[in-house]
Amino acid sequence: MKRAQIIGQVFILILAAAVFIMILLYGYKAVSQFSERSKQVAFVSFEEDFKKAVKDASLDYGGVKKLELTLPSGYQELCVFCSPDFKSSWTGCNNIVSPEYQQLQQDHPLLVESWNGGKSAQNVFLVPFAETPINIDRVEVATVGFCTNVIQGRVTLKLEGKGDRVVVSVWPPAVQ
Repeated sequence: MKRAQIIGQVFILILAAAVFIMILLYGYKAVSQFSERSKQVAFVSFEEDFKKAVKDASLDYGGVKKLELTLPSGYQELCVFCSPDFKSSWTGCNNIVSPEYQQLQQDHPLLVESWNGGKSAQNVFLVPFAETPINIDRVEVATVGFCTNVIQGRVTLKLEGKGDRVVVSVWPPAVQ
């Protein structure tokens, strides 16, 4: 082989490697963006499903509904508090001396402070914290608030219709 041919082959190999690396980087970026978009869609779907279920259950006075929600990946706990607009009007929302509330305050002081004294109207929290605040109207919690573990990306809640609001709690586990 002549020296010019060898230099030409090296140049082509370098150019091919550069194109291959650019394709890999573009592919990685596209997959990352797709993954991020799917998490955003799952989050919006979770929020809308929760809001719709609460709205529907609130109209069914005395009705009890089992709500199974799918959460985006990466969340370990779901915490629900009384709706901020109704903190003082419902009995369960005033019970800040209950042992359950005191335990919640010890386990999640930032969540309780954010709900109780925060300027946001947020009453649904995900742990670790979600970037977007979630507020679901017409929610009452018998013990002011509760947190439940997210198991395999799912959580099961109990919704009890009261006509103008919904009492939300954790669905009791099945007895074996």
